[in-house]
Amino acid sequence: MNPSPRNATLHGTPVVVIGATGHIGRGVVAALLEAGTPVLAVARDATRLAELRMGTGPDPRLGVIPASLASDAEGEELAAVLRAFRRPLGGVVVCLSGPRQRGRLIEQPADFLERTLNENVTPVLVAARHLVPLLAAAGKGLPFLVIGGPAADVPWAGYGQHSVAAAAQRMLLRVLHDELAGEPVRVQQLVIGSPVCSGRHDEPACPEWPSALDVGHQVCIALADAHSHEAVRRLFPSPRPSATPPTAATNPT
Repeated sequence: MNPSPRNATLHGTPVVVIGATGHIGRGVVAALLEAGTPVLAVARDATRLAELRMGTGPDPRLGVIPASLASDAEGEELAAVLRAFRRPLGGVVVCLSGPRQRGRLIEQPADFLERTLNENVTPVLVAARHLVPLLAAAGKGLPFLVIGGPAADVPWAGYGQHSVAAAAQRMLLRVLHDELAGEPVRVQQLVIGSPVCSGRHDEPACPEWPSALDVGHQVCIALADAHSHEAVRRLFPSPRPSATPPTAATNPT
């Protein structure tokens, strides 16, 4: 039986959260701090990182790093910053989801899909290429955990580029999981099988949809579960093809 989300025991080493200023990222940061785990929050927008830090109290266990993972050069720069801390890491959590634009994929130019892949898939590969070696160097089987959502399972017409990108991201994680099977690191995707409530009163939501903090609690469990080695770890029921599209709630890809 899995431990209670609020009682999941994590080591006192900091966890890197990439995409920390997004809706899901904020929930992950909050849950980790609640569990007593130091966090290094990474995002592109320094202003939003400052807001995140102020929103925690500020909590001295939260550090912020403005950085992008759009290219290998930027990934190498982030890895260098993390090395400069001269402090062991407890894991990496990636919660990335690019901006959404409604439109039939068949009516869009080819670079429309290319942009979505560059926003949702390429940064995950860059993060893996440059941060997995930091985790593996510890020799402790530390987790590299990527948050995914139901878009990979459901072809959402009108947002098809996100379904394609989510499916590509999941296959990327499965490939990396197999390629790194002999390395002392746990590469996994945590799939949230339903939309995540945005918390906004002007957007519809279902009672069974989890909040971002609920997702964060499940991330804590996954990080602490050293015996879990499957490539894809699923939570919450998967939606039907007719389910509400991702604009109705925050839906991690």
